[in-house]
Amino acid sequence: MIGACMVGQCLVRLVAFAVLCGWSGPVWAGGTSGSRGPDRSLPVLAGAPSAGHSKVIAGGRRHVAALWAESGWRLVEAGEYDRAARAFTVAKDLAPDEASILVGLGFSRHRQFRDDLALAALEAALRLDPAIGQAHALLGDVYARQGRFSTAVGHYDKALRQDPNDVALQERLMTAKQEREVEARFDRLLSPHFVVLYQGDPARMVAHDVAERLEAAYDEIGRAVGYFPDEAFTVRLYPAGQFQTATLTPAWARAMFDGRIHVPGEGLGTGAEAMERMLKHEYAHAVAYRLSKGRAPAWLSEGLALYCEGGAVTGAVKSPVSHTGDLEPLSSLHGNFLGRSQGAAKAAYGESDAAVRTLIRRHGMAKVRQLLEALAHSPDMPKAFERVFHERYREFDRSLVSSQGGQG
Repeated sequence: MIGACMVGQCLVRLVAFAVLCGWSGPVWAGGTSGSRGPDRSLPVLAGAPSAGHSKVIAGGRRHVAALWAESGWRLVEAGEYDRAARAFTVAKDLAPDEASILVGLGFSRHRQFRDDLALAALEAALRLDPAIGQAHALLGDVYARQGRFSTAVGHYDKALRQDPNDVALQERLMTAKQEREVEARFDRLLSPHFVVLYQGDPARMVAHDVAERLEAAYDEIGRAVGYFPDEAFTVRLYPAGQFQTATLTPAWARAMFDGRIHVPGEGLGTGAEAMERMLKHEYAHAVAYRLSKGRAPAWLSEGLALYCEGGAVTGAVKSPVSHTGDLEPLSSLHGNFLGRSQGAAKAAYGESDAAVRTLIRRHGMAKVRQLLEALAHSPDMPKAFERVFHERYREFDRSLVSSQGGQG
């Protein structure tokens, strides 16, 4: 019996380790028919306890669940949220009354941008343990991302009661309160895929126009990329003169996307074509954000946005770059461009535009979408790039520099 238990322990640890290596789940016993199915029993081990030892079996299930959950948290630390969610799901099935496992599942789902599933897991965790602070903190994050700041504040408050010294949580609570106060001054206009926030009746017509143009962009870019997201996007329309102050963006920035679309109100009613291009640009950022789960490097997101605007790049950017000396390695263009001077930003936008247009010309838009989806599963850009395009990221970068230099 001791030997059998030792074998069982070794196999259980191998099961947990396998998740880290990419295994999607164990093959479970399928009953007397020999079929393989989602039977929620332990993996069949040599010398496993008989059915009469129910307490031993229950303890064994909890031990296996703990190992799956441990694997899930390691995958979370590695940024492998899809695999982490699978690990926590197996753990939940083995120990459905363990609130901490549901918190791990909720965290993974939130990072997957599956907030509907995150809410279900976290609310289930609170039903099991109403005092679990982690669940309240994560629910605050979920509701804050949805723009439901009053609800977010309530959950952050409850989480802080459990850990009053959590500085990061205090900051999230303060931010949510500030956002709640700001959004209390905004009216809302709802369309099928957008929630447009605006201030005052005079801005309602502009908000309606913005919503209509964004719905058109949703269809047009959706057909081009092959992606039609279900969850609505929030759009904040700022009164004249308030955009730069509220968003802390440089004077050259014409709009901003940070999970929500931020648009300055001035000038929207005067230039229909410019307005349409700007909204297409910001919506393309939203698409890149959702597809990559927020992991797209800036050059990829900006290049896609410029491409989706339609036509040649104009205005605040230039393309192609005038000479090779203007070019930076793409690896240096992973962070956003808002901290750059206008001249440096122009060069970065131009290079981003050239890079994405080159990828689309060589491989097609479907492959660019595959790259975004690959980044959602793993944040390693060079590996994702090589897996999708069968070309080294560094070599593509070099060829881009060479081709742009030849045009100067």
